[in-house]
Amino acid sequence: MSAFASVEAGIRTLAVFTLFVAAVCPADATQEVLCWKRKEPTSPDYTPTVFKQCLNAIADQVIVDAKMARVPQLFTRTPGRGFQVPHAWGSGNCVIGIDVHSEGDEDTLRLYDIAVQATLLNIGCVARPPHYGGTVLVGPQGVMNVTIMGWPFPEAKKPGRGIDLERVTVADTS
Repeated sequence: MSAFASVEAGIRTLAVFTLFVAAVCPADATQEVLCWKRKEPTSPDYTPTVFKQCLNAIADQVIVDAKMARVPQLFTRTPGRGFQVPHAWGSGNCVIGIDVHSEGDEDTLRLYDIAVQATLLNIGCVARPPHYGGTVLVGPQGVMNVTIMGWPFPEAKKPGRGIDLERVTVADTS
């Protein structure tokens, strides 16, 4: 391994560790995530995803540039303004998506904030069974969600289309 590759691997490991610490020890310890769960026995299986694949998507795609990840950006659906949503990143069969709730909604936050919330979802909803992922609010305005799901998923299982949710708190990782 070259010296450059070794330093790069060390930086990636440090970034992942920082995300874990921020997600496991949030400032608001009562923050809850909503994990997808299957309605028995009427709904078909959801597509589970893999913790490591979601972690790779967070570390390699959401936080591409550590300096830029800490710069506040406007997230909006309005063309020509800020970071355009909806937007998704993926690794393997793990898809991490962000979107605002409606057309006029906008919020200013950092990609780092999205990565922390995605890590929280990964720990709370992907690492523990049934491994389907989930969704959580992100940003100061409360109008934006981070979502993790397994891919592929049928039309009926897309976020907002009849999915059952289970409330989970950060402390509830059993």
